[in-house]
Amino acid sequence: ELTKDIPVGAGLGGGSADAGAVLRALDALSPAPLGRRLAEVGGKLGADVPFMTLDSPMALAWGRGDRLLPLQVLAARRVVIVIPSFRVPTKEAYAWLANDRGIYESRSAVLSPADLDTWEGVAAVAQNEFEPVVSRRHPEISGYVESLRSSGALPAMLSGSGSAVFGVFATPDGAEAAARAGASAPRDVTARRITSSTAARVQRVETSS
Repeated sequence: ELTKDIPVGAGLGGGSADAGAVLRALDALSPAPLGRRLAEVGGKLGADVPFMTLDSPMALAWGRGDRLLPLQVLAARRVVIVIPSFRVPTKEAYAWLANDRGIYESRSAVLSPADLDTWEGVAAVAQNEFEPVVSRRHPEISGYVESLRSSGALPAMLSGSGSAVFGVFATPDGAEAAARAGASAPRDVTARRITSSTAARVQRVETSS
């Protein structure tokens, strides 16, 4: 029996994480492990699953998410996650994006791994194309993002296709203060704020001999 607190329809990758964990466990038990080829198998299950098969908690992805370049892992920082009472179905979010985005412009030429070797660098280039289109349907999203930014989060944005919003804080005290401030704000009556942290490593799958 598996008990999880990651909500469905929040853009937090709970389902993809489950799939990645199962694949990594099966690969560890296999007499002929696939290693890096495990990401190819994960790609058949979903765009986020290949990342969940990596031994690195940070990577640059392109294509459908199946082409991955592990990056230098940044020092762990505290994160505040705002989980609204409403959910955003992934299929609907992609439909909204297709209808609202207009002409696609590739940005790959202006992004390199060197841009992502500090939290400040990550914050400078971080963006989520889902954020404006989801915010138009759920204006509360913009309020949550602005609240986290005004509390010192860098970056702060929609998580995946939503509905959750996250903010990364340089200090634990800053994160705790933001969580407390949000809990007392009238607009956050229907939302939950929880604190977590970014990952500094991926737990290895160990098997008993």
